[in-house]
Amino acid sequence: MLKEVEGFIPFRLYSANYMRRLHWRERGRIKRDAQLAIRQALGVPRPFPGKVRLTVSRCMGYRERPYDTDNLFGGSAKEVIDGLKNLGWFKDDSPQWLEVHMSQIILPDKKMGALIRMEDLEGK
Repeated sequence: MLKEVEGFIPFRLYSANYMRRLHWRERGRIKRDAQLAIRQALGVPRPFPGKVRLTVSRCMGYRERPYDTDNLFGGSAKEVIDGLKNLGWFKDDSPQWLEVHMSQIILPDKKMGALIRMEDLEGK
């Protein structure tokens, strides 16, 4: 049974303020790009049977400013969570099935993207 999946997604996580100002068509493009990046990075979905702990870490270069909490959760991290759900990695993104943790890390090589880690909470 699947216990843990981890991968780097070369997809920039935008702030909630940025996402809110976009035209609906541009937000749709970002959502499609997120789903494509997830599929390329993590491969074919292997669904978790029960509750999942999802950790999304925004990877940024040393010159970028960290987002405040509401911008981190409300931005395109939502697109990553929805993309994982739509691809079938977990049953639903409700609190009954998903526990979400967000963080930000600075990478020295200026690599921007998201580090995704999913853990099975039922199998522990």
